Amino acid sequence: MAVMVASCKPEQQGEPQMTANDSKEYLVNVGKEVLGTFNAADQKEAVEFAEGVYRRYETYDWDQIDDDFYEEFVNGRYKTIFSMPRRVAQIAAGQRMPSAEDAKYLFSLAGEGTTFTFDDATKTIKIERNNDGNIIVNFKDEKGTDCQLKIWGEGAETEYSYTYERYDWVCDDYNEEYDYCENGHDEYIGSTTITAKVPTTLKMTLKQSNKEITGFDMSLETKKNDHFYFSYNIRVVNMAVIFDTKVNSTNANMAFKFTYNDTPVLAASANLPKYELIGKDDNMEWCEWVELYAERYEYLLGKIGAGEAKLDVLGKIQVKATVSDFASLYKGYQEWGKKYDNYDYYDYTHDYTYSDKYGTYRDYYYAWWETPDHTLAAQDAWCKLYNDYCNAAVYYGNDVEQAKLKLQPYQETDVYTPYMHDPIQYSCYDTEYVFYFPKDDTSYSFEDYFTSDKFTSLVGMVEDLINSYIDLIDKDFDLGHIHF
Repeated sequence: MAVMVASCKPEQQGEPQMTANDSKEYLVNVGKEVLGTFNAADQKEAVEFAEGVYRRYETYDWDQIDDDFYEEFVNGRYKTIFSMPRRVAQIAAGQRMPSAEDAKYLFSLAGEGTTFTFDDATKTIKIERNNDGNIIVNFKDEKGTDCQLKIWGEGAETEYSYTYERYDWVCDDYNEEYDYCENGHDEYIGSTTITAKVPTTLKMTLKQSNKEITGFDMSLETKKNDHFYFSYNIRVVNMAVIFDTKVNSTNANMAFKFTYNDTPVLAASANLPKYELIGKDDNMEWCEWVELYAERYEYLLGKIGAGEAKLDVLGKIQVKATVSDFASLYKGYQEWGKKYDNYDYYDYTHDYTYSDKYGTYRDYYYAWWETPDHTLAAQDAWCKLYNDYCNAAVYYGNDVEQAKLKLQPYQETDVYTPYMHDPIQYSCYDTEYVFYFPKDDTSYSFEDYFTSDKFTSLVGMVEDLINSYIDLIDKDFDLGHIHF
């Protein structure tokens, strides 16, 4: 009797370890798959919608609308809700990009229930209060289809305040002959405090009939001395950008994802497993509290400990990086700077003279290649410090290490020509990242590896993709095609 025994070991996912050349083939194939994911025609309907809406409403007398509602809606309490329809229209028409300022405006809308209705007969906007706290903009597209922009909040409300100081320019020394202020100063004239109760989640949808063209969800949640959460989800037709960050009392992390037709194309994350939360006292504004985090990240004053980051492309290429000890790395960087980057600029300047038909002149040039931080010893020390604490590697869908990313010194030789001076040939040392492939024990700099002929086909695909989007929007701007 024959007995068949099946292995219970799961099938290995991803790719086996590859040589440098095999990796090139793999990277090119994945690159082609990424570029093939996008299709400019998918966004054609949304672009035509935005252009049509802009054409329909550019005939409105916006100056008259401003005048009609100036006192109540521009200078008064409805300033932010009056500004929002134009902001959204400009974003939809591609005239401006969404910004942090727009987020501030949106947050300030909490509780201001208002409905805007565009009236084509009078080419004005009818504005009414509503009781549900939503911001609603009713309008029609170029074909007369009903459309609606809706902004609303959900969840518990938290009060935030921000104080900014106002200054006015005062002229100290006025030049009567040239009608020009030569000297002056900023003079403090007062401060303004903005306070708003913001819901935990703010949502927006823009619909044509009942079909969503774009939308976003934005969440902000804070608890004093406990946590700080912020996330957003932006959707445009079949594309979505998802961002999430969390700072707890013991750790901090961030995650980003970009999807196309619900396919995760690009994802990134970073994590600080050990982190000390900064306490927020009762007299500290929220903006000051957040700024302290920025300072702590920049100067590494907190107990940050280790860190890790990951980049993922289509689930087929991953770059994973770790820092074993931020504090020690930063301390080493400071010591390196004191030894190699602590010099006087003028010690490395050289005077010279040159002449022309008008006379003889004196000038100088800065020989940066002679400075201590551009010596082999300095760059060797910096590479050792980096490689001791930082580890980065490339993977193809599993835990098999395909290539290590290391930092190494290299010698640069070039020519510098100061103004009216003979060319100066110089040589110095700098650093560069290299790929080390353990399969065939080879190393390549980024420049040497990615300028291979194997990647030329990708360049052509990138050109074609970008130009297809240019063709989609290039009706008024005359941008022209790009060529690398």
